[in-house]
Amino acid sequence: MSVKKKPVVDFPDDPDELPYETRMIMAWEDYLDANGKLSIRKAAQGHGVKYETLRDRINGAKSRKDQDETRQRLSSKEEEIIERHIRQLEVWGWPPMVSQLQRMAKELLIARGVIEDIRKN
Repeated sequence: MSVKKKPVVDFPDDPDELPYETRMIMAWEDYLDANGKLSIRKAAQGHGVKYETLRDRINGAKSRKDQDETRQRLSSKEEEIIERHIRQLEVWGWPPMVSQLQRMAKELLIARGVIEDIRKN
């Protein structure tokens, strides 16, 4: 019978050096891997995250970042496209113009089927 080993990952000695969201995911995975042998509270304490937040995530709550993303008009992928365009302009030595970026955002929304006008803010 072969034992499945987890890959060895070099983590910092201090768990607080990892981003909070990474520690939250690790605590969640440890809780699920334990099959009821590890309490939510102990999983949270072991990774330096809040018990209440971990409990809520396990029960289906979304992270604040995920909640905010649903309220945005542009998807993360569309924002990355605009960001790449800005970086290319920087390479060429051209400043990005607000009107240019607004037009690009509007074209991305129209391509996705959103025809509503883009307003400020």
